[in-house]
This record gives sequence, C-alpha cells and structure tokens, in this order.
Amino acid sequence: MYKQDLEKKIVELFKQYPGANLTINEVSSILNIRKHDFRNIKDTMNKLEKSGFLIRRNRLFIMNKKKTSNKKNFSKRDEILIEGRFDATSLAKGYSFAFVITEESDYFISIEDTNGAFHGDIVLIEPYKSRKDKKYGVVRKITSRVNQEMVGNVTLVNNEYLFICDNHKIHSSIKVKPYKQEDINNKKVKIQIDNWGNYHSGVLPKGSVLDVLGNAHDPDIEVLGVIEQYDLPLSFEEDIIEEVNSIDKDITYYEIAKRADYRDLLTITIDPITAKDYDDAISYTQDENGSTLYVHIADVGHYVKPRMKVFTEACQRGNSFYFPKRVIPMLPEQISNGLCSLRPDEEKLTLTVVTRFDTNLNIIEQSATESIILSDARLNYEEVDALFDKDVFEYSDEVKDMLFKARELSRKLSAKLKESGYINFKLPDIEYIYDDEGNLANITESEETESHKLIENFMLLANEYVASYLKEQCPTTIYRIHEFPDKDRIEKVAKLLRAYGYKITFDGTLNHVLQKVLKSFEGKPEEKVFNKMILRAMKKAQYSTKNQAHFGLSIQNYTHFTSPIRRLSDLIIHHQLKDVIAKSGYNFKNVKLKEFAQIATEREILSDSAYRDIMKKMIMYFMHDRVGNEYQAVITGMNKSNIFATINDFPVTGVIRMSNIVGDYYILDEERMIIRGRKSKKSFKLAQVINVQVSAVTDDIYLDIVEED
Repeated sequence: MYKQDLEKKIVELFKQYPGANLTINEVSSILNIRKHDFRNIKDTMNKLEKSGFLIRRNRLFIMNKKKTSNKKNFSKRDEILIEGRFDATSLAKGYSFAFVITEESDYFISIEDTNGAFHGDIVLIEPYKSRKDKKYGVVRKITSRVNQEMVGNVTLVNNEYLFICDNHKIHSSIKVKPYKQEDINNKKVKIQIDNWGNYHSGVLPKGSVLDVLGNAHDPDIEVLGVIEQYDLPLSFEEDIIEEVNSIDKDITYYEIAKRADYRDLLTITIDPITAKDYDDAISYTQDENGSTLYVHIADVGHYVKPRMKVFTEACQRGNSFYFPKRVIPMLPEQISNGLCSLRPDEEKLTLTVVTRFDTNLNIIEQSATESIILSDARLNYEEVDALFDKDVFEYSDEVKDMLFKARELSRKLSAKLKESGYINFKLPDIEYIYDDEGNLANITESEETESHKLIENFMLLANEYVASYLKEQCPTTIYRIHEFPDKDRIEKVAKLLRAYGYKITFDGTLNHVLQKVLKSFEGKPEEKVFNKMILRAMKKAQYSTKNQAHFGLSIQNYTHFTSPIRRLSDLIIHHQLKDVIAKSGYNFKNVKLKEFAQIATEREILSDSAYRDIMKKMIMYFMHDRVGNEYQAVITGMNKSNIFATINDFPVTGVIRMSNIVGDYYILDEERMIIRGRKSKKSFKLAQVINVQVSAVTDDIYLDIVEED
C-alpha cells in the first residue's frame, strides 16, 4: 500500500473515532492491513505524531483534538448526558476501547474516557459525533454499579490475594483481604466490592470475601459458582416449607366426585431415565369409531394457589433451572417430586386434554377437564425406543400394544406438522456422562428419537388446544409466541448459502422454504454450521399476552400448559383453565397476566444464560486433560482474526488463531465467508473438515491446524 494511501486511511480512522486510544497493532487489525505493511504503518503514525495530528501515550495513539477540531469535521458537544450500559467486552480482549449501549445506538469509549466503569454498569456519557455520524463519548458519571458481588478465583501474587472474576468481561483483577484464618489461594470465592479503585491512578478495586465455595476448577464447585454469580436460590425459606408441609394431601370423595375419573384407564409416563418429577402422562384407546388420546398434566394449581407464599416464590423463580447433577426447582420437592409427581400406583389429581380422532386420525373433538388418574407404569425414552427398534420390552402386552398404536398417531401428527410448516432444526442437547465415582467421563449430544417425538407431538397438541380454548373464553391469556423473522437477516443467510452452492428460492411460504433448506443439510457437515446460522437469524420465542402466533411451529394459537411443575407460565395457564372449566382456578387481571409473561420470559433468558456459562466451564474442565490430542473437526465460523471449529468426537468448539497458521498470510472474504492465503491461495471455508490439535485451554479452547502428510 502506498504511504499516502495509508496515511489517508489512518487519518480517516481517527476522525471516525476521535476519542480512541489505539496501538499500532490495533490500527493494523481494524484496517485489515497486511503484515508486510507494518513498517509503513509505524512510520506513518510516527509522522502523524510529529505533525501534531496524533498524540502518543506510551504505546497508545490518540487524535489531537485541539489540532483537528473544526466545525467542518465535528458537531458541537452535546450538552445532554445520555444513559446507557457499559460494555467492556473489547477491554477484556485486550483492546483499548469499550462501548456504551444506549437505546438509540452504541457509543465508542476510549479506555482513557471510561472513568472507572466496569462491564454492565449503568453510566451517563457525554456524546460526540463525527462528520460521518460515528458516535463516541466520555463516561461522566456511573449511576449504578451492577456487579457489587462477584464470583471467581483467588491467586496469591507477591503476598497479595488477587481475585479474577469468572465473568471475563470484568477487565481488572481485584485485591481481596485475607479471609478469617483460611488460605484462599486457588479457591473459588464470592466477594463484595468495598471500593472500585482508580483507573487513572493505577489503583485496583478492593473487595472482601463473603464465602469460600471450594477449590477452583473443581467441576461441582464451578457449577456452584455460576449459581452464586446469578444469585439463584439454593433452598426455600422455612415458612414456605412449613406452608407446603401443611397442604392437605388427602384426596376427598367430594374432590373425586366432581372430576372425570380415569383411574381405570391404562396410563403411562415417559420421561428421561434421570427424571425425578413426572408432570405429564398419556392414555390412548381405540374403538370402531376412531380413537381417543388423553394428555394428563399434574394439577399443580389445586395445591399452589395465588395467595400462598409458595406461589409468590414460584413467581420470583419463574422456572426450574437444570444444571449438570443439580436442579434448582421452581417448587419445593414435596410438590414437584411428591404431591404432583405422577408416579405409578398413586392416585393423582390432573388436568386432562381429551382429543377424539376418527378412523383416519383426523381430529373431530377436543375438550379439557379436571381429572384423577392412576398411572400404571413409569417408562423412560430408552425403553420405548428399544421396543420400537428391537421389539424388546419388559412391560405388559397391554402397554406394548398401546405404545405401537400411539406411535401410529404420532407419525400422522408429525406429517401434519410438516405439512403446515413446522421447522425442525435438529439441534441436540448436551449430555454429560459421569463414571461410577461421579467424575465427568464424556460429553455427548442427545438424539431425537421416536419416543421423544411421540411425547413432543402429544404435548404440542394439548398446548395448541388450550391456547385456542382460552383465547375464546378469556379476555387475555399468556401465549408462547415466535415472531416472524426479519427479512433482511434471512436474506443475508440465503445469500451466503447461495455462495456455498445451495439454490435458495423464496417460491413458497418461508416455513416451507426453510424446511427444504434444512433437509438439504441432513447428514452433511453443513448441518452443524447452517442449522445454527438459520436459527440465529430468527427471533427468540417468548411469552406474551399478544397472540402473534408461533413461527417455528407454524401454529397460530400456542401456549405452554404441559409443565406446571417447572414453568410459571404453565402454572398460570392451569389456573385460568381451571377457572373456566370448573370455577376452581383464578381469574387474573390483564395487567397481572402481562407481568407474569414478562417474568417468565426474563427468567427463561436468565436460565439459558446461566446454563451456557456452566456448559462452557464443564467443557473447559473436560478438555483440560486433552491438550495435545488430535481430532477431526468441522469449521463452523470465522472472523477476521479467528477460525472456529467444532470437534466431531465431542460437542466442543475451539478457536484457531489465523496468526498461528504458518506459511502464509490469510484474509477473510466476509461476503462469502471464506479465508484465503495471500500467496498460496489455500482456503478455509465453512463446513470444511480439518484435522486439529488442542493446543491450550485457558480463557478458551485453542486449536492448531494439523497439516496432512
């Protein structure tokens, strides 16, 4: 690159971000300038410093505002301070700038202008604008410190205890005092911030240890650390337990008399083998006129009423949290694993959705009723799959016959869902396998089998009916909605897929187009890449009192009704349904339903975030002992600096630094998402299968490409 062109690019960069403090390396990275031009960059920036355009502060360069300020380039300072959330992601990665996220846009903040803000803090910034409308600002005031308590590891350095937060976006270490008489070196602790230090003076924040959770890097302690970081409740208050223990467990003759009695109906539950609470059961019968499916759901609303303390606690928790080897339940175990668990040979109160089919398995009638059941058998998915695959089954012929007939119905429902536009992304859950001593032995992905699909189809049917019924009967209810995706985001993915040779034509409904696209990936490495990419292009499902349909399921009226033990939304729906069909529930006001929907959505997001953090820690722990091992992997992502590859043997994604690929200088073609060598023209593209070696497990899992002989 000619020096005059380089100088122009550097000048434009600093004019776009006039508050930025940047090193020469950062300028090179931002401008995507090749390595052989590095000397020219250095010379040019030194020249700009001598001219007065740039000011050097150690290794950092900043634009001289006095030298460059004029009305042509910059607007007047905005006197109004803007509130936003401080995002220190870039600081945590070693860059010298951060951002403040506001309602209107994101503002670039130089490290010199952060005013001691930390990730997540609510701040007031003084904004500026450049000629090209690039926005930057200076943090003038920190109005709220979000991270007053943190969880992380302690290391002894020069006879001082330094705390490193588990949230790597907390970009500074923190000094902590000795804790009682205990040695806290290499311990996982929870601390409280005493003061936030002074960045400009080089004074670190200081904190006090509130609790020692255990040894750092112990997987069980890592899980506990995330629970503490997210401030999730590990137990129920005594008054709640006392209230639950005082609930009348007897089922009276009066209660039975007013319910549909299905105790003589063959009934089973099908759950994961590790499940402890069983909140749904099914029955299926046939006669000469057709067949009837019964979906029985535990009547949690009978025991957990809105004026009870346990109901208030459920509203605060929002849902159960499921982590490896640990569950934080929404309701106490006396309810979730006892009163409302549909265990075999125990009479249980339920709400039942009854669906009547004709001989061609078309729905002819549906209804909902309060009921009582007596489950005959507790089955797990593995047992049912063994029956379907190998005809191996330990239960009665009656149960066996019902399951085969239910499978026929499930297949018909699957065909109808597909015809309507149901999108199946086939993204498996992560499963953690432990040895006899409780140590993590393997990480795998679960498979969607026919037994899973059978239960899913029957629950979808019940949820859809309840949503449609309550829509007719109630002024307001809670829906599970999934909004139509943004056209631009879908078209962006389609454009990339076309570059990879997939012909995407929008010649039908978007649901059916995506069905066809996902089908074309099946069994190929592309399935690991593009299924997730398409999913990320969509909006997230949520709870709402506005019925906006469920795009992914292609269902107009949909809610969550089938898991009242573990989801607040389902418990609220139960009370509404009970109020309509038997006047035994509760008639919530519209504003309260809106509040419940918001809580359910927020807690679901929190649950997902906590689970992702724990999953990352478990994977890091698992891979520590595999440094040096070689694996086959699939390239699942890339940016200007890194390639991301997912190992085939485990659901583990690692980082390949492009700077570590020897023999050439590689450049990213962002439009086609292909990385090419400048000299060799060797390329790396999405879904490409490569051989890798685990090189390090530190803040992430790092891989090196192993060249084939």
